[in-house]
Amino acid sequence: MLGTIQLTLTAVPDIFVCVSRQSCNLMRVFVAVFGLVGSPAIARAVPVTWEAQGSVEFSDLSPAFFASFMPELAGTQAGDGLVLRITFDTDAPLIGQTTHPSGGTTFSFDASALVLALEVPGLGTHVFTIDDTVPPATIPSLVGITDDLVTAGAPTFDSLQFRHNYLAEAGALQFFVLAVFSTTDLSVLSGGNLPLSPDPRLGAGFERAVSIVAPGSGSLFGTFTSLVRLPATIPEPGSFALLCLGFAGLWAARRGRADRAG
Repeated sequence: MLGTIQLTLTAVPDIFVCVSRQSCNLMRVFVAVFGLVGSPAIARAVPVTWEAQGSVEFSDLSPAFFASFMPELAGTQAGDGLVLRITFDTDAPLIGQTTHPSGGTTFSFDASALVLALEVPGLGTHVFTIDDTVPPATIPSLVGITDDLVTAGAPTFDSLQFRHNYLAEAGALQFFVLAVFSTTDLSVLSGGNLPLSPDPRLGAGFERAVSIVAPGSGSLFGTFTSLVRLPATIPEPGSFALLCLGFAGLWAARRGRADRAG
């Protein structure tokens, strides 16, 4: 896309030679509008970061597990504060779709860009990213939306899940990290579209939780009382380039007015 824009701009001087001054000015305005309007549209596809804050409800993870996999959080215990920052691509490709016999559909998205940064204030932060050093997991790391799931004895709900699995070289599951935000308000999530920002109703009064489960080494469970989207601090390269394109177009339009005045 960016390469096409550059080629078009290179051709603009030749076009200006062949058309009237009025057409030149219209072209300049078009370039300016495209640059300024196109930037926000493309920015929607870049990764976003959400932050959830809460506390550890339960942990019996062994000291050996902490030492091997997340030494920054060694000593974590029930009652400790907990902050989870979730960075994911809202435009991640769909990799699977499952319709459940009881009712409801789960949409699974590629988790290559998923980053889960788990912080226990006073101890440290451990960052979980996708494990691509071993053969593919039976249950892959994923970002998932469950839409209108029906379960016996429970209310129908929607949920958004962020999960990383970590395997031994033989393919056996060593442990997984799972963050889940669920709601019984079925209008919050609809179909296979990842939201840019968390709806305030997502998980409120139902489930906002993170689990670390290591077969044979224990587990950790925490809950969250807040979930917000963090503001972006640095423009993405594509958005920045289009913004510069917009300013260049405005400059060209202003130059055209100066030419007419001269």
